[in-house]
Amino acid sequence: MFALSGIEFSKGDLERKIKIPDEMSERLAEEIGIHVGDGSLGIYNLPNQTMWLYRISGSLEEFDHYKEHIQKLLHSLFNCSGNLYIVDTNECQIKICSKAIAMFKRDVLKLPAGSKSKSIRIPELVKPLRYAKPFLRGLADSDFSFTFKKKHWDVHKYPVIQAAFASKALVDDLHQILLKMNFKPYTCMNITAPDGKGNPHQIHCLYLPGKENLIKWAREIGFSSPISETKFSIWKKFGFCPPLTTLKDRIKILNDKIDPINFEK
Repeated sequence: MFALSGIEFSKGDLERKIKIPDEMSERLAEEIGIHVGDGSLGIYNLPNQTMWLYRISGSLEEFDHYKEHIQKLLHSLFNCSGNLYIVDTNECQIKICSKAIAMFKRDVLKLPAGSKSKSIRIPELVKPLRYAKPFLRGLADSDFSFTFKKKHWDVHKYPVIQAAFASKALVDDLHQILLKMNFKPYTCMNITAPDGKGNPHQIHCLYLPGKENLIKWAREIGFSSPISETKFSIWKKFGFCPPLTTLKDRIKILNDKIDPINFEK
């Protein structure tokens, strides 16, 4: 059971009947994974009040996933699904203003407020295997990529699960937990690459290459996001998954409305 005596509920929290989980669960572990990947926690001291803000940001292609899965997950945990916005042509975002939720995340789950990119790591609460799997699913659906390489074939059929983070500690944690789960990961640390603005910064990468890793991932961890699930389903159905496809393209491929080989030309 969590120690929740220090969690404070604002007037708005009480009016919305915000609730806080009193114990660890697989649903909470998945949401923690989403937070570590695409979430941010901000506490802002304004002239007349303090704003406690939790945000989850993703690509616009994930809008339906945010609406149909993440908002429902949030509601099941906190009795609050947040507000879903289209931020610009490429981004959607869920926002929750709640003192109780922000304090719970900061003080109980030990998720940092403010910038987390270089310091975040796997919280101790989700390291037991029961919770590590849904945590990894939430994190991977947020921040991993599932790609397929040609190598020596004519089509993209060699699977690689990969991720890049500014936090070396997070990659170390992921590597260790995946080894304990009998995956075969490897890492590549201290890589200089351009950030979103084109400026050089240091990243640390994790890779799970090959068919064995992908099948084990699908069987033991799974996918919540259709972005990843459709790529896996195409690879499983056709033996390859072409690059440069949208989610809509992949749905049409799976419904036999587009031949995937057309994207290999």
